Amino acid sequence: MDFEKSTSKRVFVFGLNAILSGCYLFYHCFLDYYYCLSADDFSGIDYSSQGIPGITYAWHFYWNWEGPFLSHFVHGSLMWFVSIGVSPVFVLITTKLAMVIACSMCMWTAFDRFITRISWVESWFYGLVFTNVLYLISPNQTQIWHWLTGMVYLYPIVFLMLGVAAIFRDKLLLAVVPMAFVMQSRATYAVLIFGFIVLVTAINWWAKTENKKQWLVLSVFLFLFLAIYFIAPGNYVRLTEHGNSSSFLVSQFQIGLQNLFVSYNIAKMDRVLLGWVAVLPLIGASVSVPRPKQVWVRAIPAVLYVGFAVAHEALFVYITGYREWSRVLSLHSFLFLVTASVYGFWFVGLINRKWRAKIWPLSAVGILGLSFHLFKGFGTELQMAEHLKVEYGNRMETISTHQQPGDTLYVKPMNYTGILYFEDFSENPDNWINKDFCKAYDLNFKVALEKSDGQ
Repeated sequence: MDFEKSTSKRVFVFGLNAILSGCYLFYHCFLDYYYCLSADDFSGIDYSSQGIPGITYAWHFYWNWEGPFLSHFVHGSLMWFVSIGVSPVFVLITTKLAMVIACSMCMWTAFDRFITRISWVESWFYGLVFTNVLYLISPNQTQIWHWLTGMVYLYPIVFLMLGVAAIFRDKLLLAVVPMAFVMQSRATYAVLIFGFIVLVTAINWWAKTENKKQWLVLSVFLFLFLAIYFIAPGNYVRLTEHGNSSSFLVSQFQIGLQNLFVSYNIAKMDRVLLGWVAVLPLIGASVSVPRPKQVWVRAIPAVLYVGFAVAHEALFVYITGYREWSRVLSLHSFLFLVTASVYGFWFVGLINRKWRAKIWPLSAVGILGLSFHLFKGFGTELQMAEHLKVEYGNRMETISTHQQPGDTLYVKPMNYTGILYFEDFSENPDNWINKDFCKAYDLNFKVALEKSDGQ
């Protein structure tokens, strides 16, 4: 019986969907349930609670900190829910589910355009696998996936996938909306992605394609949104002169590239391969997988990724004076996974069709491997998170019952070292985290950690 012409594939994929969906939701819901607010979260609560939800927040940061108005509008809107008492887990899980949905839509349109039409059950499965692999290869899971404020590093990926999905469907004008949010995410990312869109637009005009005018309209609109970002007064408030020597900048550039290609990409290639094993065996014998015949065409995805990575690192070092923070590399991990996925699908085209009809059970091996990586150390993480939640609750009770206005309340440090993001107070009452906490909760006294000498 042909696997693809029977109900076996649908039942098999449905079962894998149930397993992987359960693992993804169980892992993130249980860990994020114990998330405790800290650091930038406090200022986010304070500003998002003022004025019109989302808009006032974005307007404040546009004038006083940084120019991505649309990204701040999204984050400010979600932070508003937290400010009125909704659990932070709502924002964390909503964003993570949005990742899977956007990835599934992108997969569905990519398969439909380049390989074969697939069902929504299959596209959801492929999106789940992609999202789980992206989580496992992320350079900083704590600050990208388990930090309320860190969700700003996931929003651009969500909107980029939605924009690409619209482009694959030849809905270029519809793509303006999600791509506008990409243009107002990280400035360095936005510039390079805009440059790529302009290059594609130029190629379409040179080739005189039917939708060349739509590409031009897309480019013009994205330029306008990028310009709105760059003229924000907040950008100039934040910029400072780094004054480092050229040799120092070169060393930072080299270290950044080594971290990116060796410590993050190559070191985590096993998880990418498990993702291949989970997905590729399901592309059976009846599916024709197109593979470019010209060697130079096959090299294009790798060249584009390497070029983007090198250009972005150079731009970041030039602007800031130091190599990229690991959390800033979230989009790099996404693009690396996309590049690896393209070569993975091309590899399927090399496999004999008779073999492809028989290797579909290997998908279960890939899912088991990804689940193992996901839950490795989960018990310990859960215990530390539970302890954090208890200590945090006790601290908040102590603070809420303090009755001495104008003085400083000293509390014990938390000493949490798990995967959830948590940055504790400082011993200095005037530290920015301490001050933002007092503003967020409208306290009439200061808060600080007990000094290390016990005084």
